[in-house]
Amino acid sequence: MDYMDLTNMTVDSIPALASTMAQANVMESVGVAMLGEAINTNSADMTALTKAMELSVNPDVGANIDYSV
Repeated sequence: MDYMDLTNMTVDSIPALASTMAQANVMESVGVAMLGEAINTNSADMTALTKAMELSVNPDVGANIDYSV
């Protein structure tokens, strides 16, 4: 049964339609979760890249810390 074909819908086809819709919902949820993980990964990569660029400009900054107790 085609998901969009509702012209020949019978009582017997309702479970198949519900199953198809549930499967589509699960696939959409998985896709959204994967996109969220990709965004988080890219964000972490950009933070690391920014830190590396900052250190490459003046690598001695923060290398030595003077403190007294």
